[in-house]
Parts: sequence; C-alpha cells; structure tokens
Amino acid sequence: ANPAVSLFQVPGQLRVSAGKVDIESQGGIAMQSGQALTLESVQLNIQSDKGLCVVNEMEYLGKKVTSTVGFFHFIGNVYESIVERLSQMSRSSFRVTEGVEQVRAGMIDFEAEKTARVHSKYTVVTAEDLIKVDGKQIHMG
Repeated sequence: ANPAVSLFQVPGQLRVSAGKVDIESQGGIAMQSGQALTLESVQLNIQSDKGLCVVNEMEYLGKKVTSTVGFFHFIGNVYESIVERLSQMSRSSFRVTEGVEQVRAGMIDFEAEKTARVHSKYTVVTAEDLIKVDGKQIHMG
C-alpha cells in the first residue's frame, strides 16, 4: 500500500547462505526480534562515533577485558569487587566517605615521601604488645 516501503516476507524460517553478506543503508538499519537476537562469530567488530547500550540485566563472561578511555564516570547503588590481587596507580587520589570506613588487613604499611598526617577530634592508637615512636624530634602536647 505504501510505495516508499518494500516488504520481503516469507513463511517459516529464512536462511541466507553466501560467502559474504553486506547490508548497506543510507538511512538506518533496525533489527527486532520478539524472542532473542543471537550474534555468533569468531570476531566481532563494532565501530561508531556515538553509542548507547540499555540492558536491564547483563552478564559478561570472558577471560580478559582491556579498556582505554579518556573519562570514566560510574554511578551506582552498590559496588562490589572480589579479586585475588588489586593494584591501583594514580597521579593523585581523593576519597570522601560520609559514614564509616573500615580496613581489615593482616599488615598495613603507609609510607609518605614528605608528610603523613592523621587528624581528628579524637584519635586512638592501641597495640597489644608494642607502640614505637621514632624520630629526630617528638613533640607531644
């Protein structure tokens, strides 16, 4: 009924078998499925100037992810990370926690090139066996 629209309709399943298939459009390309959309390939390449991905639930299973981005912004309700080893390197780091921050470790080693500062209204330092304060000058009070 519409001369601007062409419809290709087949009953049952449609299978296209060829050495290579190219689909081109001057406008857009839309794929829709009432059930599932499956892409299987040895290699998947996606390239675009701008992208949007909206998925209600997602799982990624793989061996490796390498990402290079200029800016990364993450907003969420819960962030959990379970790793065997965590390494972070930064030129500067700033962290604000409104509530309680707790660290439980077998050993903690803080080292500062210039100044290390602990400041609060109340500071408590306790040890089971030994507290050592070492320096050229020690000011108390």
